[in-house]
Amino acid sequence: MSSQREIILPPSIRLSGDGILLREWAESDLSALVEIYDDPEIDRWTPVPSPFDSRAAREYLTKAREGREEGRKKAQLAITTDGEQPRGEVLLFRSELDARDLSSRMASAADIGGRAWPHELSN
Repeated sequence: MSSQREIILPPSIRLSGDGILLREWAESDLSALVEIYDDPEIDRWTPVPSPFDSRAAREYLTKAREGREEGRKKAQLAITTDGEQPRGEVLLFRSELDARDLSSRMASAADIGGRAWPHELSN
């Protein structure tokens, strides 16, 4: 048996612990996406368009869904504290170099992290 195991992201992801719930984005989250990503620090640190308006949010959500459906190597999850209102996003990426590795990135709303900037969780 090979020691190499590929990380396969499930079709739906929901993770919780320590007062945080990560879940798939929903259509009802469009205004929260604008609130999170239409920020100068997000613009500074990420490739998302700026200004990030409702049209950009819809395109972002559509691309995220299409990517998951096509089996792309990432998942984009809303960060919530109540399971409802998104306060940020975690992105999970399968490594291009080693299918056993997974990296993550996080962007949070200014009122969550003190300021809005992406955090590298692991590499």
